[in-house]
Amino acid sequence: MPKESNKKDYEISFLAKEESGLSEVQKTLVRAGAEVTMTGPLERIVLAYKIEGEVSAYFGFFHFASEPANIKDIEHDLTANSTVLRSLIVTPPFVKTRSRGLGPKPKGPVPTEETQPERQAPVASGPLSNEALEKKIEEILQQ
Repeated sequence: MPKESNKKDYEISFLAKEESGLSEVQKTLVRAGAEVTMTGPLERIVLAYKIEGEVSAYFGFFHFASEPANIKDIEHDLTANSTVLRSLIVTPPFVKTRSRGLGPKPKGPVPTEETQPERQAPVASGPLSNEALEKKIEEILQQ
């Protein structure tokens, strides 16, 4: 019986000292049994602050599928690699298929401060009894 795969999708972004960092990261992923599904472009960037004495680095990223148990090994191998300055592995966000709105958008003009009726702030007059509170609630609901 074949072993069931529990691979999940991940994205790794990295900063490398040299252009060879792209192939170093890819080799690390393949050694860990990951399937690279997308390779991002490698771009030389100026760093906001020095990292290991470097003022610029090559930024790149991969999308890949891997067993969750292998992620720690990938992180460890990249930390030990002198070409890779920094790396970050995240799970990519889910693609939204519909909006998360609370229902259909209202039709007509959007009310502004000028068009909204002025509301009066409630006047604090001390604690109310339960009966008085219920009466106030009924008054408010009938408005």
